[in-house]
Amino acid sequence: MKNDPLLISFGGVVVGFSGDLPDPGEQVFLFAQPEAVPDVKVRITETDALPKPQGAELLYTATGLKMFGRETKRWALYSNPNRADGPDHAALCYDTDAPDDLELCFDSRKMALNIQSVLSSIMLETLLLRHGRGVLHASYIRLPNERSILFSAPSGTGKSTQAELWRRYRNAQIINGDKAIVYLASEGVSVSSLPLCGSSGICRNVSGPVQAIITLSQSRENRICRLGGKDAVKALLSQLYVQRGEAEAVAGALALASGIAGRVPVFHLSCLPEVSAVECLEIAMKEAQIDAG
Repeated sequence: MKNDPLLISFGGVVVGFSGDLPDPGEQVFLFAQPEAVPDVKVRITETDALPKPQGAELLYTATGLKMFGRETKRWALYSNPNRADGPDHAALCYDTDAPDDLELCFDSRKMALNIQSVLSSIMLETLLLRHGRGVLHASYIRLPNERSILFSAPSGTGKSTQAELWRRYRNAQIINGDKAIVYLASEGVSVSSLPLCGSSGICRNVSGPVQAIITLSQSRENRICRLGGKDAVKALLSQLYVQRGEAEAVAGALALASGIAGRVPVFHLSCLPEVSAVECLEIAMKEAQIDAG
């Protein structure tokens, strides 16, 4: 679909892609908003000569990323995060006075140009935080009462296991197996899916109110406590995707985590991989005067 515009909604923030677009695939089309007005514009150009940050200073580095700046100009150079000496394959260019107008130059000889490589090269988490949205590392389920629970923890802790238990025993629907967009809403906290779901492969375009956020750890018995204040904020921040070199993004993540912690219950559940963990969480939510449906 080269040169055809593509508008995608990320939790209500519409990103418009134009230029040398790869085939988005069915999963991305679930989030298409063809009649929307873009909040963020990204122009994609395939090239064998990436822009060079001439006269710019190195601002910070991260895995697979080098950020350069000169006055209001910014260049983010991307390389393969699995190769320390790998060549740059993409350059994201923008002006801090117009941060929602981006140009992505991509050398497809050095990395395949596909929708996943595009989304990983536009600082998606940073631009969403600028619009009051955060990407949370979480399994996102929707209950029969149309409210949602987010299971958040590092990979391998059991997010997918707990989500599957709720699907099997409480008729919940798994919306996204790995990521969720969270943001403050007039009625509390809302959640949306996005066309990125890690290795789970589970991704549906569903949005709605959040009932509770659960941080997880494995244990030989089920124990749960409600986190308050700084503990809740710290737990949320640890699982929000944020580029630590971007001061504005870090501040946005902190403000978002604080707002979420003040509006919905955040629990820590040490649990077994069995239905008793579901029952333990249900009791805690009811004690917090939440109808688990």
